[in-house]
Amino acid sequence: MNGKAKLDGDDLEITVGDSVFHAHLQDAATLAIPNDKSTQDAAQKYCGLNGTFAGSYHRDPTNP
Repeated sequence: MNGKAKLDGDDLEITVGDSVFHAHLQDAATLAIPNDKSTQDAAQKYCGLNGTFAGSYHRDPTNP
C-alpha cells in the first residue's frame, strides 16, 4: 500500500490508489482515522475480511 496525504490544518485527505479517506491529527503524536464509509471502502482493498485501518495511531518515540 502506498499513498499520499494532503494536509489542511489538522485534517488530512489520504489517497491510496483510487481510494480517498480522511484522518485527523489530534495532537503532535496521535493520528485518528474514523471508521466511516470512505475508510471501510479503502480498507476492503488492502485488509481482507473485516480488516480496517480505522483507529488511533501514536508516534513511536524511538529513533531508528
